[in-house]
Amino acid sequence: MIIIDYSIPLPGETKYNATIARKDVVRTFVSCGGTFMNWHPITTLSIPKIKGIINRVGDVFQAIIGLRKIKREEKVYFQYPHLGNSLRLIIMLFKVKRVNVTLLIHDLEFLRHPDVKNMAQSQIALFNSVDKLIVHTSKMKTKLIELGVKTPMEILQLFDYYSVDSFRNIRQQLVDKKIIAFAGNLNKSAFLKFLDESSISPTVSFRLYGNEPHIKFFNNQIYYQGKFSPEHTSCLHAGWGLVWDGDSIDTCTGSLGNYLKYIAPHKISLYLAAGIPVIVWNKSAQADFVRHNKIGIAVNSIEESYDIINNIKDEEYQEILANVRGVGETLRRGGYLKRIIHYQ
Repeated sequence: MIIIDYSIPLPGETKYNATIARKDVVRTFVSCGGTFMNWHPITTLSIPKIKGIINRVGDVFQAIIGLRKIKREEKVYFQYPHLGNSLRLIIMLFKVKRVNVTLLIHDLEFLRHPDVKNMAQSQIALFNSVDKLIVHTSKMKTKLIELGVKTPMEILQLFDYYSVDSFRNIRQQLVDKKIIAFAGNLNKSAFLKFLDESSISPTVSFRLYGNEPHIKFFNNQIYYQGKFSPEHTSCLHAGWGLVWDGDSIDTCTGSLGNYLKYIAPHKISLYLAAGIPVIVWNKSAQADFVRHNKIGIAVNSIEESYDIINNIKDEEYQEILANVRGVGETLRRGGYLKRIIHYQ
């Protein structure tokens, strides 16, 4: 079993550099006895065309070298998107050697931007050329089937999330019961501007985590808390974690909001690994999972969450916390991905 990723080192770095989601995937595979192959660009030239051509050639060259170490019928997993941009040719080379290829999907640009013509066609062809796909949710699987994907698919449901911290004290979480956290790219989260201008329940407050936002928040119930190292989940001090996107607080809108109908946002894994119940959009792909497992609430609008939070009793909230910790423990040991790779 081999896991392959393509990382782009930062200036002066030679170590494996990737998002925490990709790193956690590699960690899980290695803990299950898998072998990790890290490919990387061979040039950092500033001339885009030449740089692109050289790195594509380098990508294929690394694949040929890698194939020499891979046995026939070996199970090989690629993290998708593959940043080397040569994946179709590489898969053809692997199939010639009868290697079993699975793509683990992190992101699908053609679902994020469905209005862009012809974006999906080449990707669907690519997906149909491999042996298996690991997709986020049942909604993503259904959508891909509608678009013409015939390859068997396994559903991950949640991305695992390793943490070096323990869960926070339940008593402190009860104190924070009416605080909502939002962590992520604050400058890409257009709805925050409208949240700042809205009337928030006087008993509820928001804590924002991430890079310092370009806009200044004037609402005294919204607090910017700075950023934290992703593996230190105990830095999130809140009673709830918000999973939201788009440019409205009344619903999730636009291409980014629509994308929530299919994906398992890494943000939800962060909150659950931190032991924090979640607030999700009721039309998101995760809404049924959240309701069924009683790990948070699914709402039409952010405003709708205020009454629920204000009226929830401590006993009910503690029951939710217990459910969250159960899911969080599974995430913290790579359990969701292990379930798939052990059964394949």
